[in-house]
Amino acid sequence: MERSGKSTRRLDASVRSLPLVVMICQDEAEVVRVAQLTEEVSSVCLLRYRQVADLALNCPRGNVVLVVLIDTQTPAELEKALAWLKRFWSHCSIAIVGGLGETELERIARCAGAMFFADAIDDAEWRALLGHALTIRTGTFVRRE
Repeated sequence: MERSGKSTRRLDASVRSLPLVVMICQDEAEVVRVAQLTEEVSSVCLLRYRQVADLALNCPRGNVVLVVLIDTQTPAELEKALAWLKRFWSHCSIAIVGGLGETELERIARCAGAMFFADAIDDAEWRALLGHALTIRTGTFVRRE
């Protein structure tokens, strides 16, 4: 289901069958940039949440191939979130975008098997990350021309 304002509508079957990329991010500009990059890929749907708690309360059903957390966690919250994500979606890739010099976040992410990016991700890195997750998890990566 998709929520807009106070209304709820069901997504059609073609969208529900797509691999899902879940993004937890407060920065609207970053979400828009990643959404534009995912439009280049014909076989993925981007779901955005503002907090991990929102994801926990409204989990998507489907093939989640990548979860991205951007600047939303303290070390204690990140550790708890990663444990929950690994338990709920043990098969999916997880990427953490922290800040330069945040060694505690990096240690927690890497110990949990997540990728850690110490700085903002540029477009080429986003494409590579999306391509990697789709290729590893679904065996397909199709770029729109």
